[in-house]
Amino acid sequence: MEEKEGTMIFTNRKTISFDSKNTLNAIDCSLDKEGCAGLMGYFWSEIEEECLKARERGVRLNPVNGPGVIEKAAFIIFSEDQSKVELFLPGKKPVLMERKGEEGSHYWENDDLRLYPWKGYILKRGDDLLYAGS
Repeated sequence: MEEKEGTMIFTNRKTISFDSKNTLNAIDCSLDKEGCAGLMGYFWSEIEEECLKARERGVRLNPVNGPGVIEKAAFIIFSEDQSKVELFLPGKKPVLMERKGEEGSHYWENDDLRLYPWKGYILKRGDDLLYAGS
């Protein structure tokens, strides 16, 4: 399968085998209130003001071992002036984080989540390190 103009299509229909081992189930592919197809990996970005796939446009953060670890990658997208960062956590709605602190000791924050620039970026919840990446 491949995506073509926002729709998934079969690239070679002759190789498809429909039997009890290979069944197709109908799923709800409706768009969200912003017009994004979440099941296709598109989410609304407040920063970019469009539907996008964060994994294609954002900075990848990999999960680290520790309490509350999540097995899938997270992604971040920065505003042009870096005053805000949008955090895309797996299975969650995007979170907008505000820049805090002075230059050289700054970070981005939303509730108990903090993103720090350190050897790339690290994401913490309280004292727990959740993600790291460049």
